[in-house]
Amino acid sequence: MKYGCATARATGFGCWIEFIPLAEETGLIVPLDRWVLQTGLQQLATWQRHDPHLGHLSLSFNVSLQDLWCEALIPHLQTLLAQTTLSPCCLNLEITESTLIQDIQAMALRLQQLRDLGLSLTIDDFGTGYSSLSYLHQLPVSALKIDRTVVTTLETQSHSANIVETLITLSNRLGLEAVAEGVETEAQDQHLRSLGCELAQGYWFTHPLPAASAEQWLRAA
Repeated sequence: MKYGCATARATGFGCWIEFIPLAEETGLIVPLDRWVLQTGLQQLATWQRHDPHLGHLSLSFNVSLQDLWCEALIPHLQTLLAQTTLSPCCLNLEITESTLIQDIQAMALRLQQLRDLGLSLTIDDFGTGYSSLSYLHQLPVSALKIDRTVVTTLETQSHSANIVETLITLSNRLGLEAVAEGVETEAQDQHLRSLGCELAQGYWFTHPLPAASAEQWLRAA
């Protein structure tokens, strides 16, 4: 079973909720995006060079809406991949579901431009109710990430379990991977497995770690 893990985007979810809107409001989100992505790709390249057993690793990165539409994004991605000598397939860009309502046709075109670079694309926070299912099949994405708000209530609210099962079935029908976000307990882990969800992330697997500790965790996983 291919059951994976990705560390959370911030050490405190509440801090993340406050920090990102502030960065967007001040216009700092794009340079912040660029720095985080560059740092992440450099670390990934280091791990792959030092240990062939980590050659299968890829980096998932949440790209902001402002950066997504920036004309310099594609040249920047090409430069970073060339500098790190990483294959484009090592980078997965995550686009929040709510951004899809901006202009679905323009979004599909933009995502295809990114996909043409050889990257993979994921719709993040899926299940929050913004996107139109009638357009979903037009988007060149490879995975859907099931929003943590339904995953965290999986064991306590029956409708959450029904939603998760429906999203997994939808992903399978569309030939996409389903990734569960916010898995924090063994019970959630087991329930997701029973529903056929093969990929997940959350504190149940590990909390955010510094690079050295993350490398040790990856070697032991």
